[in-house]
Amino acid sequence: AVDNSLNVYIADTGNNQIVMVSAAGVQSTVIASTDTPNGTPLSHPTGLSFVNFSGGGGNLYIADSGNNRVFYGDYQVSYGFDFQALLGRGGFLKPQGVVASIATIQAGTAPSSAWVVDTGDNRVLNEISEAENGSAEITIGTGLSAPAGVSMDSTGNLYVADAGNNRIIKVQTAAVDFGTVTAGSASTSQTLAFVFTASTTLNAISPVQVLTQGSTKLDFQNAGSGTCTAEAYPAGGTCTVNLTFQSTRAGQRMGAVVLHDTSGNSLITVYLRGIGQSPQIAY
Repeated sequence: AVDNSLNVYIADTGNNQIVMVSAAGVQSTVIASTDTPNGTPLSHPTGLSFVNFSGGGGNLYIADSGNNRVFYGDYQVSYGFDFQALLGRGGFLKPQGVVASIATIQAGTAPSSAWVVDTGDNRVLNEISEAENGSAEITIGTGLSAPAGVSMDSTGNLYVADAGNNRIIKVQTAAVDFGTVTAGSASTSQTLAFVFTASTTLNAISPVQVLTQGSTKLDFQNAGSGTCTAEAYPAGGTCTVNLTFQSTRAGQRMGAVVLHDTSGNSLITVYLRGIGQSPQIAY
């Protein structure tokens, strides 16, 4: 992990410690093997992520694999590491990677999302914190085998090293926005275009699945005029899915479009969002 001052943070797995190398090449210890964040010393730490504070320093996230935990704390060069909180609900098994929001935040706050590579459970989890509603945990991707690392680009796309399957997968984390519509009214359609990076065949029964809050045939609908069908696509081949949003209730609605291969595995998931607005009534 690297901060805005170009300090490099290293998970020194074999020595059960976290070290920092400054831009000038000076090495220092962030968390020593004898330190006990949240009462427990590190055991085979493997993954780090750093979220910068606007005034310097930031939150350092650590995948502490041997202790089956992921946590973060405030870190300033002037005073060191200050443990803040554990991530998740205590269900990790040998986590090997973590990445948090790329945005710069204010000191004393935490990003609303972090993504954890839960290697022993063959999954990646999005850990979501909401001040008013507590927290949520969402599984990202399917068919993973011993995922070993994770990174995020400047637009919020997630890249996962799926070690057991000898591949790198890309996951969109930002949702396609359908805006605000009056409940019961339909939005204008939006077209999602897909490019296949390897040859594959879409599922004969359900090549395209459109979900709203995890269920089909609700707010987000396949308009039926796209070109993604149950056929073979070469590497570089393309297809489209046309969607509409017709909110069944007021408030934010979340959904997804999933393309499936012939075995029913998810090839790609694109997230959707829209807001339903209650009709205005005059009396």
